[in-house]
Amino acid sequence: MTGVGGIPAGAKAVVLKVTVTGTNEPDALTVYPAGAPQPVVSSLNWVPGQRVASGMTATLSSAGISTNAGT
Repeated sequence: MTGVGGIPAGAKAVVLKVTVTGTNEPDALTVYPAGAPQPVVSSLNWVPGQRVASGMTATLSSAGISTNAGT
């Protein structure tokens, strides 16, 4: 993942701004290193109709990051 898309080779983490809009159901998003077990805590939570933005730092693995949205 490093050395791709402007991420410097050897980078250990990236800073992200994630925005959720137009939601119909409450849900959550989890961001974590690819290949690692999914954490039991979420990175961002929302309720129907809510617009939520959050900054976060995501640790990179050699394969990048993974995301999961869903209850």
